[in-house]
Amino acid sequence: MKAAVKNSPERGIDIVKIPVPEISDDELLVEVKVSGICGSDVHVYSWSGGYDWVTPFMPVVLGHEFSGVVVRTGKNIRDVREGDRVLCRTSVTGPCGRCKACRTGRRHYCEVHRKNLTGWMKNGGFAKYYKCFEGGVIKLPDEVSFEEGAIAEPVSIGACAVDDAGLVFGDTCLITGPGTIGLLTLIMAKANGAGRCIVCGTSADAFRLEKAKELGADFTVNVEEESISDAVDRITEGQGVDIAFECSGAVSVIQEALNSVKMASGRLILEGIYSGKAELELSDALVRGSRMIKGSYSGRAAWERTLEWMAHNREGSMKCTEIITHRSSLQDAEEAFERCVRKENIKEVFVNFD
Repeated sequence: MKAAVKNSPERGIDIVKIPVPEISDDELLVEVKVSGICGSDVHVYSWSGGYDWVTPFMPVVLGHEFSGVVVRTGKNIRDVREGDRVLCRTSVTGPCGRCKACRTGRRHYCEVHRKNLTGWMKNGGFAKYYKCFEGGVIKLPDEVSFEEGAIAEPVSIGACAVDDAGLVFGDTCLITGPGTIGLLTLIMAKANGAGRCIVCGTSADAFRLEKAKELGADFTVNVEEESISDAVDRITEGQGVDIAFECSGAVSVIQEALNSVKMASGRLILEGIYSGKAELELSDALVRGSRMIKGSYSGRAAWERTLEWMAHNREGSMKCTEIITHRSSLQDAEEAFERCVRKENIKEVFVNFD
């Protein structure tokens, strides 16, 4: 079968033929139907920093946002059957349920899960077939399509960020970075009662900023024409926003986002993955300003809730699929990744693996 493989710690990806995985009695085989390119995949493709820890696991098949059909099961598999439509988790094992993290409600920090990450440490979903243990899949509700299943992970990241922010009905929100995570955070914020939403990007994000308007943004800002601080002051009449969601992954944006939230009550939620260290002024912006900074990386814990929401909020779920702008063949993976680098797409998914 064809697979998109990261062979070495340098820019690029290789399309190679590898054997269809053989499964043990405790494993199952999934035929991949839809597999999405994540921003982290783009970092690994570009080798732009922040993913050096992947090097010891190369060569590795990339891809961790995907869904498919179970086509084979080992004799010890109990709850999953051939023909089941499934979402594949970001580890081949899934949460173990026994470690301290699992027992304290933090399954996304499962000690077993974190040692078996799909598409980084173990072969992932940029191939026609994928093998994992039973805990590595979640059954898709009948109402949820394969495409929805493939974006459930980033949807859950946006949903958990909104939860982490403690969003209150009517809150004014700033979202920096109109990529997949930023736009899904916008949708989740609006779904949870946000008032005004301001989405910021660069000139290269023009297409994405237009999509933000379609998805509910009240204001969009090109930061090359107006600074984040000036735009927030103008829109909020100097009051600042209640919550800023930093989704760009640009360290240079963090300070401005922090400065843009209200004193005494404002929250900055960091969702981006950063390739370098940030230098921040904290005495006035954070301490004297009594603002809060929180990282949010808990999407995996909410997959079941996300699928429940998708199954029973069809209008909202279909709005999430509007971020899918390109559907491609795995054979053309390099072109797809280059589109990601040039920001010519929002979410690109592979739907043909032959």
